[in-house]
Amino acid sequence: MRIITLAILIFFVSVGCLERFEPQGTTLTNLLVVEGQLTTGSEGNTIKLSRTRAIGMKDMVPEQNAIVKVTDGQSNDYLFKEMLPGTYYSPAADLTAKVGEKYVLDIVTAGGSHYQSSPVILKQTPPIEKVYYSSETRLTDDGRALSGIAIYLDAFDENNNTNYYRWEWTENWEIQMPVNSKFDFQVDKDTVGMGYPIPKILPVNICYNSDTSSRIMVASTKTLSEDRVKKYEINFTSTKGFKLKSLYGIIVKQYALDEAGYKYWEALRASSEGVGTLFDPQPYELTGNVFNTSDGNEPVLGYFDASTVSVNSLVVIRDQLDSLVYPLEQCFEEKDTVPYRLVQDYLQAGYLIDTTGLFGTTYVIMAPVDCSDCRLYGSLERPKFRPD
Repeated sequence: MRIITLAILIFFVSVGCLERFEPQGTTLTNLLVVEGQLTTGSEGNTIKLSRTRAIGMKDMVPEQNAIVKVTDGQSNDYLFKEMLPGTYYSPAADLTAKVGEKYVLDIVTAGGSHYQSSPVILKQTPPIEKVYYSSETRLTDDGRALSGIAIYLDAFDENNNTNYYRWEWTENWEIQMPVNSKFDFQVDKDTVGMGYPIPKILPVNICYNSDTSSRIMVASTKTLSEDRVKKYEINFTSTKGFKLKSLYGIIVKQYALDEAGYKYWEALRASSEGVGTLFDPQPYELTGNVFNTSDGNEPVLGYFDASTVSVNSLVVIRDQLDSLVYPLEQCFEEKDTVPYRLVQDYLQAGYLIDTTGLFGTTYVIMAPVDCSDCRLYGSLERPKFRPD
C-alpha cells in the first residue's frame, strides 16, 4: 500500500517546484494520510497512518500511538496493534473479514483527534484469468529504441458485479554476474604466506532483488457490454540492467472497488501523473472516505477499501527472450591476471578473484566487483517467484 504515499509525495514535490494557486485558509502540512485495504487473506490486515510535511519535503511523518480499530455490521470491534511506527496490524485469526459484510475504520490519534471512515462493504473480487507478456520495442524520451517485455493481464466477472478494478504487483528477478566468482574476501594487510588472504568459499555470483508497483493502476468496465478487462498493461520491463538476463517473475494482486473508491483512485492517479498545472486536482481535493468526526472541513488523505484479493503470476526465463536486443556486455574485457604480491592492492581497489591459478602458478584471475559481486545489486536470499 505504498502507492498512496508515493502518489502524494510525487505531487507534493512537483508542487514545490511550481507557483500554484492555493485557496486561502487551506494548508497542505500535517494532514492525516490513511492507507488501508481490508481483505480476507491469511496475511492479516495492515493500516498505515502518517502526516504530510511541508511542500517539497520527500517523506512523511508516521502517526504513532493511535488507537486503530475496525467495526463490523454487528458492532464487533477489531483492534489493530502498532507493529512499526505508524503501521498497525491485525492478524487474520483476530479479524475474519467476510464478503458482503459492512466495515468502518475508526482512528483516535495520540492527540485526541477522532477519525472514521464511511461504511464500506467487502466486495468479492473475480479471478485474474491470466498474466502474460509480449516482446516489444519502445522509444525512450530521447528517441532511442528500448527492447523489453510488456506485461498484460485479462480479467472477467461472469456475474457482471465488479465493474471497477485496481491492481498491484511485486516483481522478483535473479542476478547472475558475468564473472562467476565464488570467493568472498576481507582485505587483510597482515596476511602472509601466499601473499593474499585465504579465500572464503562463498558464491557471490547469483543474487536476487525485488520491487513493487508504484503506479496507480485502475480500470472501469461500467460502460462496456460485459464485465471484462482485456490486455491491461501492468508493467514494461526492458533489457537494461539484470531483470531479464536470467529469471524474472511477477506476482499480481487484483482488488474490486466500489464506484466511490474507483473515483478516488482515478483522481489520485490523474494528480500524480499530471504536469503540474492549475487545472490538476489539488491534494486537499483528493480526500477519500475518512473524516474527522469533530471537524468535517479537515482534509484527510487516503481511502479505506474492502475486498477479497485475486492473485496470479508470471515467470519468464532468459531462453524465452531470444528475440530481444540486449546491451553489449563489457565485463569480460575487464579481467586481469594478477600476481600474488599484488592481490591485496587489487582487493583494495575493488576487485574480486574470479579463479585461482593452476597449482604451482603464482597468479590469480581477478575482475572488478561490479562484474563479479552480485551483492552490489541484490541479496543472496532467494525470494518466491510464484505465490503459494
